[in-house]
Amino acid sequence: MNISANSLFHFTNKFEHLQNVVSSGFKFRPCEEELPLSGYENCPFDQLGIIEHFQHVPVVCFCDLPLGQSSEHREQYGQYAIALSKEWGIRSKITPIRYVHSNSPDFASVTSSKILDLPVDLGAHGNNVFQFFSRILRDNKSYLAPTNEDLANLPIPMQNLMSIVSVEFLSLLQHCRDLMPLVRIYEGEWTDRVTNQTAHRVFYDEREWRAVSWDSQAVLQFKFADIRHIIVQTEDERTAIANQMISQAEQLGISMPHLAWTKVRIAEELFGDA
Repeated sequence: MNISANSLFHFTNKFEHLQNVVSSGFKFRPCEEELPLSGYENCPFDQLGIIEHFQHVPVVCFCDLPLGQSSEHREQYGQYAIALSKEWGIRSKITPIRYVHSNSPDFASVTSSKILDLPVDLGAHGNNVFQFFSRILRDNKSYLAPTNEDLANLPIPMQNLMSIVSVEFLSLLQHCRDLMPLVRIYEGEWTDRVTNQTAHRVFYDEREWRAVSWDSQAVLQFKFADIRHIIVQTEDERTAIANQMISQAEQLGISMPHLAWTKVRIAEELFGDA
């Protein structure tokens, strides 16, 4: 049995949510996640394992689970789904995420917490890498960042060199910032969506792929050809979603509207009594 699916599945618990996706595409939603930061210097609380850090980034989530292995996932996230081709996902820069734990060797708190702060820091200091470092090194009393006036008094070749350094280094920092939303804790506490009880969950089992946008107004779009399946619960819902796609034939790029019916499946047809 394959351990990966041929499609990327986005599950939801309401038919209306599925209709909204077909109508307007995927909207990016802020996702609050705990990260397993460790290694704070001279911090006794780290030894107790109670230090937490959360990141909030607009994302759209998918899972790479064959339907036959998705029963527990569907129980938590919902029985409605839209499955899109992996080719579409790759074109759309959707990517498998990385799962980390508190002993992941390159995930020390001191570094990671600085990266988590980058969106605010970069916005506050623009392209002046020296002012940026004055914030990072603010506890070092012997360090004084040059002012804009200081920089303006340097020879033109030196100003040009520093400008290149700023652009290249800030580009590297932005790259680090863009990697953080693609990180998730390997396992942790979870509020069960059925029982509403706190439980332990291995998030790694979700095989998540993720789209990320720093623009909270962005929308992730797709065409009819990208759709592999739409999973609904009743024949009435199948009729409704097929007719919706037919009404959006031009928007979705449907050349033969009657083909809309071929994409929509009733869950019982796929899962039976499972």
